[in-house]
Amino acid sequence: MDGNTAKNIEFQADNTAVKNEKYLDPKKWHKQDTTWALSLFGTAIGAGVLFLPINA
Repeated sequence: MDGNTAKNIEFQADNTAVKNEKYLDPKKWHKQDTTWALSLFGTAIGAGVLFLPINA
């Protein structure tokens, strides 16, 4: 074997974000929830506005 053999690769996750991450309380309302709700509402309004000019 001329050096084409697979080498053992050791992976060490030294800097993982999950290790030190604190999760938000799912029972409370957060900024991300407000953003999601407004974007969902905006999508519905946008779809309605695009649908209005259609005369079927």
